[in-house]
Amino acid sequence: MRLVLYADSKESDQVLVRRAFERYGFTQNLITVGDGDAVIAYLSGRGKYADRDLFPLPALIVLETRLGGRVARDLVQWIRFQKNLRKIPIVIFSSWEMSSDIQEAYNIGVNSYIVKASDPKAFESQVRRVIDFWLRFNVTEGKIPAGLEVPPPGLEKNQRN
Repeated sequence: MRLVLYADSKESDQVLVRRAFERYGFTQNLITVGDGDAVIAYLSGRGKYADRDLFPLPALIVLETRLGGRVARDLVQWIRFQKNLRKIPIVIFSSWEMSSDIQEAYNIGVNSYIVKASDPKAFESQVRRVIDFWLRFNVTEGKIPAGLEVPPPGLEKNQRN
C-alpha cells in the first residue's frame, strides 16, 4: 500500500482531501495531521506513531505551507536531512502563489508545488490528479510497473523483444 501523509492546519481542507481519497478509492492510503510537530512525530515513529506496522513511512508527503507554528520550509529541510526519509517525494499544497516561495520550495528539495484551488470541486480535482500521478503513475525505486522496464542504452526499439 502506498501511503500519503497529508499535513494541513485547516480542518476544512483535511476534510476535502479525505473526501477526494474516499471517492477515488484510496481511503486506506491517507494519514492526515494538523501541524508540523505531528509530521515530525509521524516520520520519526514517536509517540502514538511508534508502531511502524500501523503507521508505515509514507510514499508521499503533502504539506500546506504553514502548519501551526512551523513552516513547510523547515519541515522539508528536516526531512531532506534524514537519511531514511530524503527520497520520499514532497508536494507543497499552498494557498499562496508567490514566486519567491515557489522558487525557495524547489531549491530546498520539494518535488512539486501546487496552489490550492479556492473552489471545493476544483480542489478535489487537484487532489485526484496528485493521487493519479504520485500513487498510480510515478515510478519509485524498486517499484517499476510491469511493461515499463527501460531497455539498456543503445538497444533499439525494434530489438526489445
